[in-house]
Amino acid sequence: MSKNISLVSLVFLIVGWISLGQSPSLLTLVLCLLAMISVLFLLYYPSIWTEEAFASISYKLKISSLIAGGVFLAASSSTPEFFTSFSGVVLHKVFAVGIGTVLWSALFNLCVIIGVCSLYKSPLTVNPRIYKRDMPFYGIAILTLILLSLDKTFTKIDFLILVSIYVIYIIFLSFDKSEPYKDETHDSWSLILGKMFAGIILIGVLSHLLVTLGLRMIVLSESLFDYIFPVTLLAALIFAPGTSISDLLMSISATKRGEDSVAIVNGVASNTFDLTICLGVPGLAYTMVTNESVSFNIVESGPILGALLIGYIVAFVFIYTQKKIFKWEGWILLIYFLIALLMQIGIVIF
Repeated sequence: MSKNISLVSLVFLIVGWISLGQSPSLLTLVLCLLAMISVLFLLYYPSIWTEEAFASISYKLKISSLIAGGVFLAASSSTPEFFTSFSGVVLHKVFAVGIGTVLWSALFNLCVIIGVCSLYKSPLTVNPRIYKRDMPFYGIAILTLILLSLDKTFTKIDFLILVSIYVIYIIFLSFDKSEPYKDETHDSWSLILGKMFAGIILIGVLSHLLVTLGLRMIVLSESLFDYIFPVTLLAALIFAPGTSISDLLMSISATKRGEDSVAIVNGVASNTFDLTICLGVPGLAYTMVTNESVSFNIVESGPILGALLIGYIVAFVFIYTQKKIFKWEGWILLIYFLIALLMQIGIVIF
């Protein structure tokens, strides 16, 4: 991304942030929307810093490629989702931001990341560990989330269960013996850690600004047009795709290097991280501090949970039956994501 785009994005963000204190008007609404889009552009650099830092750590510690993709790179690429969810759930106390961002990000990672990577290289070769270990854990995370949501509330025990799933997943990953991560680096430890902490801090600040601007846009929409813009739709159109771009770029890069399994496991493991840590940790923090459970709107968020389950089944069948992902299968995943998005728009509008 060019410096000019970054500078323009920063200007729009500052102007949009200043406009938050102004009286509701069409101009403030437009400035708010432009500021949100600017945040998505500005997230690019700190996301790259964080991913490069974790990739360098993986190389220096001689961590296997699948663990690097499944833990370090998945966690680093999901940092925007984590802080977006944390800001929505803990700071703004709007659980719909967290659940909406996490679910739509998970569907984006599953369908769009694997789909786009298959367009760069077809077929994508799948390491057996992905469908024997990573995909089953992802499926367990989805089913657990569905079961926990049936009573339309989430308690601290529910969130603790979600976090525990990822802890168990990491324990299983620790037994992996695949070849070491190949993305060589000559950076010093001080530079690596500096990039990592700077990236995480900036992502946290920008994610909070994104959520604040988004919720302000909902207030402006209601004030100007007497229409409450649904939080779930905002998550589907802005929060989730915007915060998942880094996942997509990293997986494309891995595909170009010939590391098909790293690209796929990043998409799968990122989803496991999203559903367990990105939702579980903020939810656990909120329920422990307030000693209150969190309500789940099954009318708005239920359909995307179902769409995520169906998408998982389709992807698992593609991966398991042929041990490869072909371009035509990638197109099916991409079209499925578009259909799910259009259905979500129809549900919340009509």
